[in-house]
Parts: sequence; structure tokens; C-alpha cells
Amino acid sequence: MKKFAIVLAVCVMLPSVVWAWGATGHKIINRNAVIHLPASMKQFIDLQAFFELHASDADNRKNTDPTEGDKHFIDIDTYPNFQNKILSYDSLKTIYGVSSVTTIGTLPWVTVTTLDSLTAQLRRSDTTKAFLTASDLGHYIGDGHQPLHLTKNYDGGLTGNSGIHSRYETSMLGAYQSSIIVVKDSVRYVTNPLAYVFRYVDFANVFVDSIMIADTQSKAIASSTSSTLYLSSMWARAGAYTTQLIQSATVDLASFWYTAWVNAGLLLKITDVAEGAAAIPEQFTLMPNYPNPFNPSTTLQFTIGSRQRVTLTIYDMLGRTTASLVNGELAAGTYAIQWNASTAPSGVYYCRMTAGASSAVQKMILQK
Repeated sequence: MKKFAIVLAVCVMLPSVVWAWGATGHKIINRNAVIHLPASMKQFIDLQAFFELHASDADNRKNTDPTEGDKHFIDIDTYPNFQNKILSYDSLKTIYGVSSVTTIGTLPWVTVTTLDSLTAQLRRSDTTKAFLTASDLGHYIGDGHQPLHLTKNYDGGLTGNSGIHSRYETSMLGAYQSSIIVVKDSVRYVTNPLAYVFRYVDFANVFVDSIMIADTQSKAIASSTSSTLYLSSMWARAGAYTTQLIQSATVDLASFWYTAWVNAGLLLKITDVAEGAAAIPEQFTLMPNYPNPFNPSTTLQFTIGSRQRVTLTIYDMLGRTTASLVNGELAAGTYAIQWNASTAPSGVYYCRMTAGASSAVQKMILQK
């Protein structure tokens, strides 16, 4: 049965418990995304309260727009070999048919078309529409980081965890929202938005089984799934990666806003990089890898202020070289490189970057 039909049937009685991350989670994401933006995007930064206020507009449209529901999810594990990233919407429609693809969900492609709409609106200075679209973009990106919006087992019915959807995204998150601290990060210029979306969708989907296990264990020790003991048990088991997913959602939203800003011609200069950020930097920086923890790929972003020899090397906990990602002379700029650790075992790894006389180390966690 189409997931939207189920949601529509429930929302008449329980409108506050069926939305991805709940209203609270979406507000957290939209509100905190602005902290990552560069000062040149002051117009967006000043609209923090607006983005928070309109964080659930897209959900509210489900009550009146029958085409809205499938935009909020993708049962990605319905597709064979889904980890290989399904990038062509047209080919999916040809293979499975429009009805099936819609039933499985259209979230990744809607995210990209919403980014395109935002870019076009900014380019023609239609700020009234642009800021509402920017709010919607935050909602769809938030959905893309909610593991239960990325699986056919979205409400736990396949594993004996029925009702987990609202328990996880609304009850648990509502109880522990004050524990979610978003840390200021840097935006990335996104050169391939659809590939970027599938990257974070694949990553978030990894946590579906973890949520089900946390629910099963918490139910076993609590008398009620609405009890304080159940919620505290869930948070103890799921809080760390939930916080990471929300942190990542805020950075990705800021990066998509920034990408629309750049593509609309509102930034004077960007560097020509594969998947990086904007203007030529003034200093040496190795930024936190994204995502972290990761499975199996993560992206490392760094900047150098002048042409110099750069090395980027991955070491395991015993100090053994696991991968050499960069070893050569680079011009000043911002760069990003992906490490695919599919052949490496789970564990803690360290990325060490040297640029001239400078060096930095970043801790990473491979979690398979």
C-alpha cells in the first residue's frame, strides 16, 4: 500500500506524530542551518526565525495536495543493490513504472528540483517565493536524514516494532530536544546535488536496524513505550547517531542554500573545485569529514592559502598507513576528496594532512 495513504488516514487523529522528525526536529534543522552560512549570506542568516516558522509547511500541504506525500520519503531498500546509488529517475520509471516509483517515494529528486527552484527564484530576485522554497528545502533535506523515511520498514511492522516511527522521531526527540547541540561547521559547494542527496540517504539508511534494536531493547526494560524509562532507554541507545544525523542535516541544508546562492550569481567568486566550498582561503584548514561516523565513504575537505605540496594520508589506530589520498603540489583553493573504505574493517582511523610546514589530524569512525 502506498505509504502516503497510510499517513493520510492517521493524520486526522494524530497530526503531530506522523511527520518526519516531527515539527520539533524540523524546526531544529531549519533554525540551526543558518549558523554554518558565510557572512556574505546575511540575508539568509537574518531569516532564522522565518525558516524555523515555516519548517513544516511541506508537511502541512499533505492535507490539501495529493501529490505532496511521496516527496517526503524513499523506500530506498526496495530497490536491488540500492547502495550503488540510483541516480536516474527516468530509468527507474521505465523499469518499474511511474506508479511504483511514486509509491516507493521521490524524495531525492524532489530535493534537487526544489534546489533548482530556489536558484531560479534567487536569480530573478523573487525573494518572497525564495525564502519559502528555502524552508521547504530544509524540510526535504531533513526527511532525507531521517532513517525511517528511507526504508520500507518505516514503521517497524516487518520486525515487530510497530509504531516506532512516531516513538523515535516525535516522542524521543521531543523529550530530549534540549540535548541536541548543533556545532558550527562550514558549507560545501555542491557540484552534483543528486549524487550528494543519495550519499546522505545511503548513510542515514544504515541506522534503520539500530533504531529497531534500540526499540526492542527499550520495550523489554520498560513497562510502557510512552514511559520515561522507555524514552530514556531509547535516547541512551539512539541519541548519539540521532544528533549526528541532525547535525549533518543542518550542514547539508546550509550547503544547498549556499549552492543556490552561488549558482544564482550572488557570490562574486568561487574556486573551480570538484566538490568544495567557495572563495580562495587565506589559511590552512582541514575540516571535519562528512559523514562521521560513516559507511563506507566519507568526504574530507581542506583548504590551502598558497601553492604548496600537500599530503593526505589515512592511518589506523596502530599507525599503519591505510590509504594515501593526496600526495602532490596543489594551487591555493578549497578541495574535497572522498575516501571509500569499503575494504577496510570497522574502527577508528586518523586522517593526517600536511601542507608545507603545517599539519592537522582528523579522527574518523568507520561503522559497518
